[in-house]
Amino acid sequence: MGPICRTSTSVGADQTPSTMPPNPLIGEDVRDIWGWDGPQKIRTFLWLLGKNRILTNGERRRHHLTIDASCQRCGALEETALHAVRDCPEAKQVCCKFVTPHLHSVFFGWDHRMWVTGNLQNSLHITGEWALLFGVVAWKLWRWRNLLIFENEVFLLPYKVGEVVKKMREVQDARRHRNRMGQQCISKEMCMLFWRLPVEGKLNLNSDRAVDGNTGWASAGGADQRPLWCMKGGFMMNIGYCSITGAELLGLYQGLKLAWDSGYRDLEANCFLDIGMGFLMDGFLIEGLLMSRKSLFCIFLVPSLLFVVSWFFVLRLSGSPHLVDINISSRPKLLSTTDADNSEFKGNGFSTDHSYTVKGIDSMKGIKCTTNREPLKVFMYDLPSEFHFKLLGWNANGNSVWPDIRSSGIPAYPGGLNLQHSIEYWLTLDLLSSEFAGDLSGRSSVRVKNSSEADVVFVPFFSSLSLNRYSRLKPQEKKTVNTLLQQKLVTYLTSQKEWKRSGGIDHVVVAHHPNSLLDARYQLWPAMFILSDFGRYPPTVANVDKDIIAPYKHVVRTFVTDASDFDSRPTLLFFQGAIYRKDGGTIRQELFYMLKDEKDVHFSFGSVQKDGIRSAAQGMQSSKFCLNIAGDTPSSNRLFDAIASHCVPIIISDEIELPYEDVLDYSEFCILIRTTDALKEKFVINLARNIGKDQWTRMWTRLKEVENFFEYRFPSRENDAVQMIWQAIARKVPAMKMKLNKARRYSRTDVPADQWLKTLPLPLPRNFW
Repeated sequence: MGPICRTSTSVGADQTPSTMPPNPLIGEDVRDIWGWDGPQKIRTFLWLLGKNRILTNGERRRHHLTIDASCQRCGALEETALHAVRDCPEAKQVCCKFVTPHLHSVFFGWDHRMWVTGNLQNSLHITGEWALLFGVVAWKLWRWRNLLIFENEVFLLPYKVGEVVKKMREVQDARRHRNRMGQQCISKEMCMLFWRLPVEGKLNLNSDRAVDGNTGWASAGGADQRPLWCMKGGFMMNIGYCSITGAELLGLYQGLKLAWDSGYRDLEANCFLDIGMGFLMDGFLIEGLLMSRKSLFCIFLVPSLLFVVSWFFVLRLSGSPHLVDINISSRPKLLSTTDADNSEFKGNGFSTDHSYTVKGIDSMKGIKCTTNREPLKVFMYDLPSEFHFKLLGWNANGNSVWPDIRSSGIPAYPGGLNLQHSIEYWLTLDLLSSEFAGDLSGRSSVRVKNSSEADVVFVPFFSSLSLNRYSRLKPQEKKTVNTLLQQKLVTYLTSQKEWKRSGGIDHVVVAHHPNSLLDARYQLWPAMFILSDFGRYPPTVANVDKDIIAPYKHVVRTFVTDASDFDSRPTLLFFQGAIYRKDGGTIRQELFYMLKDEKDVHFSFGSVQKDGIRSAAQGMQSSKFCLNIAGDTPSSNRLFDAIASHCVPIIISDEIELPYEDVLDYSEFCILIRTTDALKEKFVINLARNIGKDQWTRMWTRLKEVENFFEYRFPSRENDAVQMIWQAIARKVPAMKMKLNKARRYSRTDVPADQWLKTLPLPLPRNFW
């Protein structure tokens, strides 16, 4: 019998760990795998890995289980077995912790077969038990990948190296215990759990010993052991949350009940629990105890009562946790909350340094942000000018990499469609100007020179501009300037102490154009991205929990002198732009044929050429509603052009993410329609026609109240798009810091790869197999 934590045991296997299953078709390579001296579950994984049969996305596509073979962690086109445990950027970082640099070219250059067998044979001649360590590393990498996919457990793999070292020690200690058992060790359970062969004619009751797990969840399992290790009957149960004592006593109880039901009179028991030994020894002989059914029945009550007492003791403890009173009022940056007005935390020493709440969301007037808090502290890298203003034709003077923003020599950003993704330009200018601002009121961020004082680290790379202007291959060039800049950026960032300190979690990288940072995004994914949407990102690289959605810079002129009303806007629905799009944008074509003949609808082709922007602006300013339909990506600049034109947006895009939606209710000034509803006959046109003058006027008025949130300008003003983005970043800081602190929990116990063999072994959990 065996109460254990988080796992259950299986009993009765009499095959030794090094036994290879008979198979005349396997060669020497697979013999090396089955000869690997370690846990059976890892050996089985290595066999599947060697046969290239672990269920990666590439393998799933080969079996027609999916059409997407890409890697969900880094976005590579095909996730192969070798990619999953070696070539994926994070897996590569872990491998590099254990393989010295001069062996990298060989280690990462081997093909699949040679990589598995060569490492199991230690063809690289790495000192220590490399074959054993290799198996543990590969198995851990695959396990972590599965935790990400199936349990959404996101973590930085380099911080998990300590787990590999710990597992390695456990395996080594288990082998030493096994070797001390000598010839008596005929099964895995006996070797690792110290189970003993029963005396002939007796039933052996064994306790595996409960081990304290991370969550406190426990289960119990066991089997009826006959002489010669024949197995007859058994039990397994999940007992939920309980103490170690309770779990083991329940196991003893179930074992005794098993003996009673099976008719056994002669029992032999092995128990690790002192309290369990106490009641067993009362009338028992441990090495060979004889008892009657009556005495056996009498002791059933004892473990049951002990288990119940232990259960309620644990429940009492879990219901009344001990509290520690820590005064942190002298360290205001230690904690923060996202609601500055939450009275629950007032007077308790909690600081809300980075709290920004948009007021007036529930009312029709009075829109402002609380600005009585400390601004977000931002450290900005002094990147060479080739990453930012040199892309605009500016040349540095002297040692400075930045233009003098106090003069009139600030490089202008190119117009047209380039302008819509210019977010990094405005954020960089705002940080530069914060150094000279005498009054910080109305500012949501300030640049600091010391990175240790900063809340976030900003990377001033003009990625969208680099894509738009420098992504074409020139004659005699092997790589575009855009590709080279991305490679240089990754090299630069990953070598900085700020990146190494946090793994990039506290870095802010702007990639607003959907195709910007197309290569570097898979190396810089731990950072907080500022994006237009998530349409071209796998969820493991970018997601709403980690990253920021920023508005486009509208390309039409702001409607400053708007004296229009419901009756003076003759067009009901307006759309002008590209109609035939790919991916989710095919709905544009469907709606075009449904709406083009309606008398008060303008639905036509359009582009930025031949005065197209001015024409679109005039059309929006004379329309009640403007259609914002999904295109190649879920979002488009058309939404923000509509806001600037005071044309109530109708959004038809199921996958769209909207800026500042955690503090801004878009339903007050927009109409959002599901794609399935929009494709119903007359649904969109009838919905628009049924909105009366009063309802439209309320939405139109609200639209004019919030339009400032979407305006980019320099110098920035209070609560404009630049300040709202900084506020959105500030609201992410508490969760970011929690993630970073959790990742550092065991940093003191993580042993460098070149020192782990010198450290003392950790205690062996008896049931780690």
